[in-house]
Amino acid sequence: MHLFSLPIFVLMHYWLACFAPTVLSSNLVDKLALIAFKAHITYNSRGILSTNWSTKISHCSWYGVSCDSPQQRVSGIDLSNMGLVGIIAPHVGNLSSLVSLDLSNNYFHAALPEDIGKCAELQQLKLFNNKLLGSIPEAISNLSKLEDLYLGNNQLIGEIPKMMDHLHHLKILSFQMNNLTGSVPATIFNISSLLNISLSYNSLSGSLPLDLCYNDPKLQELNLSSNHLSGKIPTSISRCVKLQVISLSYNEFTGSIPSGMGNLMELQILSLRNNSLTGEIPPSLFNISALKLLTLAVNNLKGEIPSTLLHCRELRVLSLALNQFTGGIPKAIGSLSNLEQLHLGFNSFAGGIPREIWNLTNLNILNLASCGLSGTIPIEIFNITSFQEIGLANNSLSGSLPMEICKHLPNLQGLYLSRN
Repeated sequence: MHLFSLPIFVLMHYWLACFAPTVLSSNLVDKLALIAFKAHITYNSRGILSTNWSTKISHCSWYGVSCDSPQQRVSGIDLSNMGLVGIIAPHVGNLSSLVSLDLSNNYFHAALPEDIGKCAELQQLKLFNNKLLGSIPEAISNLSKLEDLYLGNNQLIGEIPKMMDHLHHLKILSFQMNNLTGSVPATIFNISSLLNISLSYNSLSGSLPLDLCYNDPKLQELNLSSNHLSGKIPTSISRCVKLQVISLSYNEFTGSIPSGMGNLMELQILSLRNNSLTGEIPPSLFNISALKLLTLAVNNLKGEIPSTLLHCRELRVLSLALNQFTGGIPKAIGSLSNLEQLHLGFNSFAGGIPREIWNLTNLNILNLASCGLSGTIPIEIFNITSFQEIGLANNSLSGSLPMEICKHLPNLQGLYLSRN
């Protein structure tokens, strides 16, 4: 008798007999893994797991658990912001269909288990803002489908695994606010899918690879601030034409600012403050019309501020303080009508305060202290109603102040005019 001549119920029985045991055993493995996960949680501030995660109901109905259909395999766990205390059980590695694991903003401690590398289907791993200890397991490089990896704001130590380039689909790499040491693996920059690299607030050292952006043209954010990185900023950074954020501040970079950065037309934030950079500001840098924040403060930069800054009409914050700039403050600065903060203090400018600053009607903070400025204070400055702080101390300014100095300054909190 041919199989297709059998009654439909016989066919269903045949299917169940062949496949159901596999499905059921996989479901049981998932449920046991979740039970073990719960057993490793020592405190549950909201009490949901104690009541909702009951063996009397399907584990697919448990709070924070998602299952696929029709096999009802666990595909997602979202227990973020639950106030959970405990360790991440190694049994989580038995969830072979897990696609997303989000345990962020809890109090998980101890080490991240190597077994996490068994979750071959995992695409999102979000464990930021916990108390995780130990090193990042090498097995994490086995998660070839991983797209989002958030391990920031923990207490992780050791080096970043060298095999991270095995994560061919990775888009977000976020390890900031840990105690990681060693260098930034050059292999990270071979991941062509990466959009965001955040490694700030660690103790990383060494230099950046010369071919920084050869293989990662999609990169949008590079945040390496507050480490111990040194050497020159690679000129190849200009190849990452999609970059919107570059933050290399609070490191030990030397050399000049690559002129090719002026080609990054989508750049909105550039923070290079608190390094040991030398040379002049490349005029091309101010060709980036999308730029909203530029801070080059606390370096050893010199020369004059390029008048090309008038092209940065979207600029909100300009901070060039504590350098060795000379010449006059360019009048073109008055073209930055969206500017909210202007920090030029502790330089060696000559001449007076340009009256064009009066055009900056959104300005909150003006810091021109210790700049070597002379002449009178333009009376128009005191008509900028948005001012919260005016710092003009330690210059050679002269003349008198308007009688009703605060008439148009309802938000002013600090006025510093001493040593003039």
